[in-house]
Amino acid sequence: VRGGREITFTAAPDAGMKFADWKVDRVTVPEDSLKENPLTLTLEANVQVTAVFAQEPNCQVTFGAEDISGSENTGGSLRASRNGEPFRNGDKGAKGDKIVFTAASDKNYRVKTWMVDGADTRISEDSYTLTVSKDSHEVRVIYELATGIVTFGGNDAAMGEVTARTAKDGQEAEAITSGTAVPSYNRVTFQATPAEGYLVEGWYSSADTCTDETRIKGTKYEQNEYVLDGLNDVTNVYVKFEEIPSYDI
Repeated sequence: VRGGREITFTAAPDAGMKFADWKVDRVTVPEDSLKENPLTLTLEANVQVTAVFAQEPNCQVTFGAEDISGSENTGGSLRASRNGEPFRNGDKGAKGDKIVFTAASDKNYRVKTWMVDGADTRISEDSYTLTVSKDSHEVRVIYELATGIVTFGGNDAAMGEVTARTAKDGQEAEAITSGTAVPSYNRVTFQATPAEGYLVEGWYSSADTCTDETRIKGTKYEQNEYVLDGLNDVTNVYVKFEEIPSYDI
């Protein structure tokens, strides 16, 4: 083509595809112009022009949150993004798009699993990435109450007994046994009852090593009750009983 002339390029996408942009080599073209269709250039040198097409977004993606009983929007919320931009429930994606879902658990809840198109992924992470691969997808995050396993006991059953009761604030406490799973928001009250002639030397997080390093912070000598307001995944509480010291005068 003779130099100095204008030439117009027109991209014609096939069904299910859309025009994305132009790639132009050897000639400087304003960035905004590369998104225009058609594209008009003034030829000043040899040039290579390529039309770039992309899949038309025609795959609907729905998503939501619920707890294990099926109650909508219970336990936390769910948001999604595509290429760093917000992606709304019901928006359409193109095949191959990666949709990133991020769960935000409410207090005392955690992600149990992600359901994708009715199938349990058995993934309990706080995020899930979906690669769009068919005409529609449904993503559900399932929340459950967070729990902690409580183990407790004493160094010698002949020296005394350790019991525990748990309850949510305002509710009647119930006795639990060592190894019980307790909701993380519950309060647990441990009671040490020394046998005759014995007392509580201390409260510890390990049954095997009763040292200053394992002593439960805030507890003290001859303390017969310990109250725990928050649980970790596993909470260990052990009491060391000892004989009441006696001295000759």
